[in-house]
Amino acid sequence: MARNNNATTPIVLDPSERMEAGGVRAAGVNNTATNPGYYVYGDDIFYDNDNKLLMNAGVDMRMGFIKKVYGILAVQLLVTFGITLCMGMLLPTMFIYNNYWLFILTCVITCGISIALACSPGLCRSYPHNYIALGIFTVCEGIMLGFITSIYTISSLLLTVGITCVVMGGLTIFAMTTKRDFTTGLMPYLFAGVLTLLLFGLLLMIFHPKGSSYWYAVYGGLGALVFSAYIVFDTQLICGRGEHLGMDFTIDDYVIAALSIYLDVINLFLYLLQLFGSTQDN
Repeated sequence: MARNNNATTPIVLDPSERMEAGGVRAAGVNNTATNPGYYVYGDDIFYDNDNKLLMNAGVDMRMGFIKKVYGILAVQLLVTFGITLCMGMLLPTMFIYNNYWLFILTCVITCGISIALACSPGLCRSYPHNYIALGIFTVCEGIMLGFITSIYTISSLLLTVGITCVVMGGLTIFAMTTKRDFTTGLMPYLFAGVLTLLLFGLLLMIFHPKGSSYWYAVYGGLGALVFSAYIVFDTQLICGRGEHLGMDFTIDDYVIAALSIYLDVINLFLYLLQLFGSTQDN
């Protein structure tokens, strides 16, 4: 995600100015070799026509970006839920628990890729490295979910996957069609919601470690509400409504955009599982 602090219209650098910027940090200009589509001068970021801010893109370019993001998201969700359901149907629960090292390994890999994508805009926009990183992340996330959901029955997993898809689809349509801009003033409440979930979860682990159907249902409902709001928020950012926040995607940020919605959906699924999941008798 890119920031443009001082202007709503990107400044296009002509070829001579790009050559003057060069590949070194001379005269306050930084030309990023891995992503020559944007240039940093002081605190400002300038974009050329091949890497323009989404909010300034034409309708056709913006629609192409949105289709690409949701195409990637659809593949991610199919792979993730496919791996999760296959692990639940084909692998015995004890086999999963006896190979818990795989869960730890996938956690480390997903954390590493997340940090790399967050700290390296060039990686996010560099084809095919961005797709490779996203593919590895998605497979690891599916394996992690397979471990987490191994205690639940297949029927309840299928039910929760279906509910998640319906909720996600409804929220996406709503976010894209409503005239209300939910990116305005919503971010502090989302941040407060996540902090509340963290504190609530910590208290449940301390005072109800064996689980309590009532409190875990409340926790699941609260989490589902928070990440439903995140889906609306991130969807409207993808549609180009984040300029007043100093935030907006560029047309080359399709991997980060897809990943942001993907994580919202996965978290929504996990919290809905608190409400609709049924544990196995064994």
